[in-house]
Amino acid sequence: MIIIRQIVHLKLFKLVSYLMLENLLEYLQDKYQVESLMV
Repeated sequence: MIIIRQIVHLKLFKLVSYLMLENLLEYLQDKYQVESLMV
């Protein structure tokens, strides 16, 4: 049972980190677009 919980934790962690990374990339893209528009 403990092993299953660890696997679920790992998958959740990967999912969260992936989502955070995606949001960060989108945020950087938006910021870059805004800066390029201002120039």
